[in-house]
Amino acid sequence: MTFLLIDSVAASTYGIPACLITNFTFDEVYRFLREGDPLDKDVIACADAALEDYKKASLLLRLPGSIDIPSFADEILTLETNGLQPQQHSRKNPQLSVDTSKIPARPSGLHRRAIDVPLVVRKAINTREDVLRSLGVDEETIKTKKMVLVSFGGQRLKQGWGSPLPDGWIGVICGLPVSHELPDGFYRSPHGVYVPDLTHAADIVIGKLGYGTCSECIAHDTPLIYVSRPQFIEEHGLIKLMINHGLPVEMTAEEFETGHWQRSILEADRLA
Repeated sequence: MTFLLIDSVAASTYGIPACLITNFTFDEVYRFLREGDPLDKDVIACADAALEDYKKASLLLRLPGSIDIPSFADEILTLETNGLQPQQHSRKNPQLSVDTSKIPARPSGLHRRAIDVPLVVRKAINTREDVLRSLGVDEETIKTKKMVLVSFGGQRLKQGWGSPLPDGWIGVICGLPVSHELPDGFYRSPHGVYVPDLTHAADIVIGKLGYGTCSECIAHDTPLIYVSRPQFIEEHGLIKLMINHGLPVEMTAEEFETGHWQRSILEADRLA
């Protein structure tokens, strides 16, 4: 979860305080993509530009599972070392003008601060039974089998895999087009489905380490089997968050892509 750069720039332009609500910022993501080749210069330039734009925000609400957020480094240091918060100053927003040359300067007395906030997460609305019924699962299966949710979105299972699931399990795949056939024991969830309901209905989730997936697994006490994305640095903070809650199991990319899921599912099931 992160704040769009254009929002903080626009707010600063008009002298309006801007708030980041996030566990990472893209300047760090960009820097982590350096590979020691001639493109690094462009990558660093993008990262530096993003950093300067993030610095235009005046408040950071830091979500759990965070990584370094350089645009608020001093404020985070204050937060982590002694728990002191800079004094909050109230101000009156300047009147907006369509003539940008007349936009007032940002008030110099506005203090920047960082605040740690609890998990911000969506919760399930419907029961497990109602969710599975809506997907066409029969009553006997609902009562006797466990469910794994494949939450990547539109993931098509390859032919020749056999069943990637252990005995006694069914699978639900998010966002798979109706034109794609499903193997026995799998169901598709429609586009636009309320994902927290699926997470709550699932015994295990297979997905990526993203804030939404991790927060919803924690909120519903559902173990997560994750396939790592080595070049996306956000996952470093999220894996620590998931370990603290005792919920993650790693599946290698090769295991996922070849349908060898049973080891990870059975290991995650022991965490439930």
